[in-house]
Amino acid sequence: MKLTAKGIKAAKPADKAYKMFDGRELYLQITPAGSKTWRLKYRYGGKEKLITFGPYPEVRLADARDKATDARRDLINGVDPSDKKRREALELKYGQDTTFAKFAGRAGFDRDAALVALGRAEQLLGVSRLTRKC
Repeated sequence: MKLTAKGIKAAKPADKAYKMFDGRELYLQITPAGSKTWRLKYRYGGKEKLITFGPYPEVRLADARDKATDARRDLINGVDPSDKKRREALELKYGQDTTFAKFAGRAGFDRDAALVALGRAEQLLGVSRLTRKC
């Protein structure tokens, strides 16, 4: 049975955490401390996974349903919703420069100097560049 805003507000904490399912694996978890958190259970790559959408009432019932629909759409497109959420959080924290090349550029990493050093190391160790991928 689908959840209602009235039913969610009436939910009280119990001795153990429990779940109130809305349908299609979206549920509200109520802890003994009284917190209410929206979660979606799904399978990706043959494993059961879980994504959290946020606490109730900050995330309303309609918003949780929309987020669950978006997550299911990502799954259909072959994207893991948890990884997507993690990537978005990193982009917010660090900006768009989350690739190693951009990070290395900011850190003063000189590719040419590294290749020269690598060539010298190969020479010393007797390893050919043909035996490794560049």
